Amino acid sequence: MHANNWDEISGKKNNIDLEIPSHTSDDHYLKILTTELPKVFSVFKTDLVIYVAGSDPYIKDTLGDFDISEGGMLQRDILFTLKQLSTMYPW
Repeated sequence: MHANNWDEISGKKNNIDLEIPSHTSDDHYLKILTTELPKVFSVFKTDLVIYVAGSDPYIKDTLGDFDISEGGMLQRDILFTLKQLSTMYPW
């Protein structure tokens, strides 16, 4: 997931590219993540996942271009972790 004003990385075939409008807030960001994350786990079957969360989406991060609150960042991490755990250990 990245802002739609980033330059395109051409030729890269090992990812799912999700462009999101600049200044996206919590609700929209988390809705996209909730919708798209299951697709990522269905496309990529892995033995190991390294989650590099990053802080660029945080509203006060000077490098990022989103408007995600601390609570939104925590919710993002929880969504990812729960999806990863349910993929590894289906209950």
